[in-house]
Amino acid sequence: MVYYQTSTTGDESDLSGLSNVIYWDFDFANRLFLPSFDKINIVNGFGTVAPFFTNIGGNPADKMRVAIDIPVNKEYARVYFPTGADRDADHPP
Repeated sequence: MVYYQTSTTGDESDLSGLSNVIYWDFDFANRLFLPSFDKINIVNGFGTVAPFFTNIGGNPADKMRVAIDIPVNKEYARVYFPTGADRDADHPP
């Protein structure tokens, strides 16, 4: 995650904060609890989290997207993430 503020002159200032991340299944019926990945500590503009999703259901199984809500201070973002994604540079989607 990249977290910064842009001034009226175009300068960017790195920000810091803590996000309590919320994960939702493909139809928003179930909140997914991932205790090891429920927080993103953002320091000097950068923070990371790398959750792994499995056995969340759907058809085909584990091939549905997950919604990730990322609130930080007064900002909020929602990111959609494909579950079962196992690609790399040598095997792109």
